[in-house]
Amino acid sequence: MIDVERSRVVPASLARETSWADDDVLEALHRDFLGKCYLCERRLSIGEIQVDHRRPISYWPEGAYCWPNLFPCCAFCNGRRSKSYPRASLLSPGDGIERRIEQVALLDHTGTTIECRFVAKDLNDDKARATAEELERLHSVHEARSPRARHATHDLLDTIHDHYLERVHPLHLKVRRARERGRADTEAAAGLAAVLSRRAPFTMLMRSLVHLGVRDLFD
Repeated sequence: MIDVERSRVVPASLARETSWADDDVLEALHRDFLGKCYLCERRLSIGEIQVDHRRPISYWPEGAYCWPNLFPCCAFCNGRRSKSYPRASLLSPGDGIERRIEQVALLDHTGTTIECRFVAKDLNDDKARATAEELERLHSVHEARSPRARHATHDLLDTIHDHYLERVHPLHLKVRRARERGRADTEAAAGLAAVLSRRAPFTMLMRSLVHLGVRDLFD
């Protein structure tokens, strides 16, 4: 999950309170959240967006058409989110997610599977702890309560793993080799910056997998 700046311009259709998923809402969410699911950072087309109420309308009916309460979600995360809402509340993109939650991807010793870990950097930060627990639950096969949910979680983890191996790792290797030999591979560096950018899939998890020496490429 990354921090983004939501437009202050409220989509016109929300004022009519007939739907929270009209085209203008979907287009604004797609633009403001950089074309990604706000929870797992999977890329989404506008047609794939499911509008999620961060604070469920069962707890806050007035939030049904509230622009700051609407977020672009993939079908997987929207289906796996808890139906309850923690007393501590939850963080949303723009609330300092990146500095308040450690988001780490870990490859196993064989390199064939990946695990994701989410931990509040300050254990006294109740909102960060609740949000980290939510993200951990969404990315954990062990938290899935049905075969279908476990299969879908495996698919998400495989997608994250394959993206790293196919798109990030080769460029990361080229850039590190070049720098260790005192050279500059500008093409590889530009490519690595792109796949680690805020607009790329799984930004925070991919950044956790690269060496400290390439962090100058983060936007």
